[in-house]
Amino acid sequence: LTGVIYTHGITVKCSRTDERNFGTLSQICRERTIDRLRLVTTMWDDASLPEATEAERVLKEKYAKSLLDAGSSYERFDNTPELAWKIV
Repeated sequence: LTGVIYTHGITVKCSRTDERNFGTLSQICRERTIDRLRLVTTMWDDASLPEATEAERVLKEKYAKSLLDAGSSYERFDNTPELAWKIV
């Protein structure tokens, strides 16, 4: 395993399933490989910017905080090939 890309639709509210997924990712990646985990939010073009920005804040400050603090990275995917290649 060289890396993990976890995508989350920004229009979808986080749930207990997402909490479990983030916990599982934390266990899989551990300290040695957490820097190879990318959390990517999608569907920005389907959301209102104020609501999406608030959802992003909650995601980063509550659900994914421990992963981000440990060294994983975060990106907003804007449906461009350039950003897709940057993420990969």
